[in-house]
Amino acid sequence: MDSFAPQGRFLRAEPADVCQNEKIENFSFNGMNITNYEMESSALAGLASILGHKAACICMVVANRRQKEAFTNYKQSMNDLVQKSIGKNLKEMNDTICAVATAPGGALGIVRVSGCEAISIATKVFFPISGKAFDTVKANHAILGTIEYEGQVIDEVVGLPFYAPHSYTGENSVEFSCHGSKYILSKIVQILISNGCRIAQPGEYTKRAF
Repeated sequence: MDSFAPQGRFLRAEPADVCQNEKIENFSFNGMNITNYEMESSALAGLASILGHKAACICMVVANRRQKEAFTNYKQSMNDLVQKSIGKNLKEMNDTICAVATAPGGALGIVRVSGCEAISIATKVFFPISGKAFDTVKANHAILGTIEYEGQVIDEVVGLPFYAPHSYTGENSVEFSCHGSKYILSKIVQILISNGCRIAQPGEYTKRAF
């Protein structure tokens, strides 16, 4: 992290290993070589290590100082790189997700919804007995009502809204406390999916929390 190898320069102080450039340039693994080592990447790797996280950087080489070459038409290639590497993940992170949040077999169960559309989707399927629309309920206020589908009451539940950023995931979130029947829980999830949610992947709530 003291020198930034193929860029061919030292910054401020000499590196701990003055042969670092040559070692990186000569490195080979299964026919692959290191073509660049960005100082920004090394900083991110160092911070991640200090904080106990794992980090990865995907870089695109646009210039070579040693050979005095530069790729000037790089913008489209950079956009393609972003889409291929993180575009799918960004789309998934924008989805509103739902899942059963309790272990099976209990008398009560919880279905959790999280995402930018969590409140609006919940408002379509949950009807407070007070007659209020669910999207007018204050944050962190539990309210009794019914989950309904095509005019049929599925269960009497307690709805609890959380507004971003004051929720576990930092997103708009809703928790429905309902009866613990496997049928009821799965039916509520199906209704939420039919109104715009997708089923959460394993660990996705915690992933979003970070």
